Amino acid sequence: MKTRGFGNTIQARSPELPQTSLLQTRPFGSPARVQQQQQDTRSIAEQLEGASRFGYHGLDIPVKASGTSPPPPPSSPVFNRLQMLKAESVQRSLTSEVDSLRSEGGQINPQALQNLLSQLPQIGNSRDKLVAFAASRVGRNPNQVNLRNIKELKEEGATGVSGAPVFFLFDDQGQSIATVKLFPNLNEFARELSALKRFEQEGFEVIESPQNLGVAKAGELGVLVSLVAPGVAIDDYLQRLGTATGENRSTEMERTTQAVKGNARALSELHSVRGSQVSEGFLQQHINAVRDIEGKLSARIREVPGIEASWLHEQIDQVVNDAIANPGQASLIHGDAHPGNFFWDQPSEQLTAIDTPTMHYSMGEEGEPIGAPARDYGNFYQKLAHFGVNYEVLPEEVEQLQQAFADEYHGEIPAASIKFFRVRAALGELMKALASGDRNAIDNNAQLVIRAFAA
Repeated sequence: MKTRGFGNTIQARSPELPQTSLLQTRPFGSPARVQQQQQDTRSIAEQLEGASRFGYHGLDIPVKASGTSPPPPPSSPVFNRLQMLKAESVQRSLTSEVDSLRSEGGQINPQALQNLLSQLPQIGNSRDKLVAFAASRVGRNPNQVNLRNIKELKEEGATGVSGAPVFFLFDDQGQSIATVKLFPNLNEFARELSALKRFEQEGFEVIESPQNLGVAKAGELGVLVSLVAPGVAIDDYLQRLGTATGENRSTEMERTTQAVKGNARALSELHSVRGSQVSEGFLQQHINAVRDIEGKLSARIREVPGIEASWLHEQIDQVVNDAIANPGQASLIHGDAHPGNFFWDQPSEQLTAIDTPTMHYSMGEEGEPIGAPARDYGNFYQKLAHFGVNYEVLPEEVEQLQQAFADEYHGEIPAASIKFFRVRAALGELMKALASGDRNAIDNNAQLVIRAFAA
């Protein structure tokens, strides 16, 4: 594995922040159509509590049977015009508040967070009011839109991965027009806003984030309404490849390769916003994570084939010391770069990054880059193998995809730093396999850990 200097099409960017509007608009993504569904007027808190019994913290909105008519509109509007105008005024005033969220070491300024939350519109703790707010952000009548959670949509083939409850807003024709994301953790809410703001400021050409349309509070939850990410998730390309047969296999391999190459170009562009050296604090939080995994893994080492506790400790010591010795130059990063967090749109050759709160950790108090680009490179490169195993992509196909990613990526990253973050990703996936109890998954992920150390 090798890295290259920036090519002719990607220039290193200044860490100084350009000016932009938080509410700049972009085109909607590709349409998706669904059936109409019944109303659920429970409070948001009640629905979150009910859904948590199934391992998912989101609104549980049932789907109406095929062929039934849409529900009648409520007798009175939930979100009137005056409230809409007030919300629009608040959205315009949030730009400076979001910048103030950043503090030293990529943390959240607690006072700035309180100031921001105090200015957000409180839309109330019910589904109707959430729908009304989301509808207002896309200029729609709340009586003519529907809200469905990602849990239901994944059962029907939707893709992508998110760490917070996510819902899609559909118009009366069944076309997806916006996403609605809820944040029980308000610090994560703040980090997401900080990251989205920075994406807008930089004005990237290849990589972008879903356009922020509006923010609010629903009880104690943060609410973010965004445009739908266009394109297809990289993990969906991998799934299609894994199930393809015959000539279709070659076709899907080519499509997946193009998407992976696009991902490499997009990360190259993001990493072109450079700072000085990777901050000690940023690297230390990942070293701490690896050490934590080591402790947990050592307690179950007898369940892991081919790995002994003493060997594991020696290997981790080596990759940690090498990473500390040469952390490399800092840059902006996504922070959780895996195939479920990127959507590749082939016609426009653009990539949309979702689930961006971790990007906040790569910015200092003044927005200066402090993150390690190897975190994105190593994590994505390694996760191609783990996702590939899960989706029955052949080992030689995974290697080809990893090589395509490496060849297409432009940027100087120390090999020791890449190896550290590859190991971090591999160890994390092995712990997930142990938690699942799946013997095949444990065996496969153990082998991937060994290969990451040998890289």
